[in-house]
Amino acid sequence: MPRGRPRKVKPQETGNGGEPVPGIGHNMAGLSAEQILEATREIESEERKKDETVGSLRSVRKRWKDRGLDLRVFDAIRKLRKFTIPELTVEFNHRVAYGKALHIPIYSQLEMFSGQSEMSDEDRLAEARARGLVAGKSGAERLSPYPLETPAGRVWAEAFDEAVRGRAA
Repeated sequence: MPRGRPRKVKPQETGNGGEPVPGIGHNMAGLSAEQILEATREIESEERKKDETVGSLRSVRKRWKDRGLDLRVFDAIRKLRKFTIPELTVEFNHRVAYGKALHIPIYSQLEMFSGQSEMSDEDRLAEARARGLVAGKSGAERLSPYPLETPAGRVWAEAFDEAVRGRAA
C-alpha cells in the first residue's frame, strides 16, 4: 500500500462523445471579463432602481391603507377592468355558483340589496333582455346573471336563446 498523500485524480478532459468539457473559468458565450463586468454593473443598477420603485410603491400602498382603502378588494376590482361586460357576467356567475357549491352565503348577501334599486320593474326586465341578447350574440356561456326562477332571469334566458337562434340563422 502506498504511503503519503493520496494521488490527485484529474477531472475528465473529454465528454462522452469525445468533445472537450469546459473547465473552470471557461466563458461559453465568448464574453470578455470587461463585458461581464459591464453586464453586472448594468443589471445591478436596474435592480437597485427596481428596489427603489418597489419601496416607493409599498409606501404609497401603505399610506392609502392607513387612510382606509381595503387593498385586497381594491386590487381585485382593478383586475376586473380588463373584462368586457359579458366576461364580467360570466365571472360573477361562476363566483356565485362556486360560492353556493362551497356553502358560502354569497347569494343571500347579494339578495339583501334586491328591491333597493331605483329602476322600475319594467326597466329591470328591459335591462335583463338587453344583457341576454348581448350574451347570446357574443357566444358567451348560457349563465344568467339573474336567478332563472325570477322574471328577470326568464326574460334574460328568452333573449339569450333568441340571440343564439338569430346567430345560427
